Amino acid sequence: MDAQIKGRVRSTWPGLVPDDSPGDVRLTPSRLVATAQGQLPKSEITRMGNSWWTKNTSAAAALTAMPTTTSGLTLYNGSPSGSGVHYVIDSVYATEIVVDSTQQNQTQLWVACGRSFTAPTAGAVATGSFTGIKTYGGSAIVAVAATTVVADSPWRPVGPASPLAAAVAGGLFKGNEAKFDGEYIVPPGGAFHVAASKLAATASQLYYVIAWHEVQMYLPV
Repeated sequence: MDAQIKGRVRSTWPGLVPDDSPGDVRLTPSRLVATAQGQLPKSEITRMGNSWWTKNTSAAAALTAMPTTTSGLTLYNGSPSGSGVHYVIDSVYATEIVVDSTQQNQTQLWVACGRSFTAPTAGAVATGSFTGIKTYGGSAIVAVAATTVVADSPWRPVGPASPLAAAVAGGLFKGNEAKFDGEYIVPPGGAFHVAASKLAATASQLYYVIAWHEVQMYLPV
């Protein structure tokens, strides 16, 4: 019996091919399914309108050792258990508004992710949308310098290595970024943390940023 595979259109704009209309699946000469990227890599998930970033509004000092129980910035998933709303971590960033001129100014980013945390107290943060939504209406709780990191979520060093450089006078901005593109997934009741450490810390030096997407999915226990 002959069988033919059909596809259904997932439209991104009413003026294009109507949503859910049928279409043929094409094969290459090697009989492989021919696919093409319809949007830029993150456009599909971002257009759903649940892509966000958050940062502390008051600059903080970096740590001077590997973090243990205190984070720089914590993103807690306050969605109800069983809701299926998970936070897919996109990236983290730390920008320094004060450069220490007494050292070579190397900064290490650390992240941790775990489940079953007690909801932290919300800190002074600003939250923005990747699609321009004015006000965040989700269940995330963002804490600054939260002491919620526990033993089952060890810290992982992330980010590109910075080349050594001579000490410079203060007044420069320096950024460190780590991209995950969904490598970390935070279930309801879970939390994701970022911190930074360096040889010598300066007060009011760092702003942390966490970017994430809120999606419905199933995550095995």
